Amino acid sequence: MANEIKSFQGYVNQSLMDAGKHKTEDYLKIMNGLYEQGNLNIHQVFLFMQTLIVKAEDKKVRSYLEINPTIASNVQDTIDYGFVTEDGEFTEHCIDTLTKEGYEVEAKEVV
Repeated sequence: MANEIKSFQGYVNQSLMDAGKHKTEDYLKIMNGLYEQGNLNIHQVFLFMQTLIVKAEDKKVRSYLEINPTIASNVQDTIDYGFVTEDGEFTEHCIDTLTKEGYEVEAKEVV
């Protein structure tokens, strides 16, 4: 039951962030914990990477990426492998990948 709850926390946390109802530092702390524990599915990981790309100029996000080089590397890989653009948009490759995995994704799912 606990893992089922954690599997939804990524979506809840992301929704709060997208709606502007979450402090950046809280979002980063929660998503980082879920990510490290393996509780984010592939869609949630792409949403997390997308948010980090879109908010890369935010001082708190920059600081987070500086102290978490593995995450920073994953963000760059997400761009390099063509899943999310440098502007933070899901690519067709990303949408196709998520669709094949059973997720419903809209083309313009930008934070």
